[in-house]
Amino acid sequence: MGGYANGQWPESMFIVYDKGVDGDGPWKHLVTAGTQHKINRLKELAYKRTKRRLEISPGWSCYRPLGPQRIYRARYGTGASVVGKSSHGINWWDGDRGWITCLAVDFHNWGWVYGWDRDAWFADCRTAGLEPGLIMKWRGNGYP
Repeated sequence: MGGYANGQWPESMFIVYDKGVDGDGPWKHLVTAGTQHKINRLKELAYKRTKRRLEISPGWSCYRPLGPQRIYRARYGTGASVVGKSSHGINWWDGDRGWITCLAVDFHNWGWVYGWDRDAWFADCRTAGLEPGLIMKWRGNGYP
């Protein structure tokens, strides 16, 4: 993927995986077709392993346009990415590695589903074709 700035990709390039409304208004889980397949596979693996259902976090927890990036930065301060450099916005800046093309997806209940077994969680992510990462270590429990 390439050709657009972080948070400025056209919605037409994505599939709406889910949608809802929260205190910030309407949100969508926007993913690519390949990412949709990998998320579905991960959910299957999680259920097979634990008999619990893995869920994507409510809100703009997949692709995140600039508007929601601004809202989250205002709310969470340094706990959220600088606007235009979000790992959810595609083409984000990692100071050590430069510009990276990725699409972050947040799973709010991974710890409950996996009993905080990060090794099992990471193994299932990789089996599904996803690369887990520790974005917010300050949350504790090795929060990926």
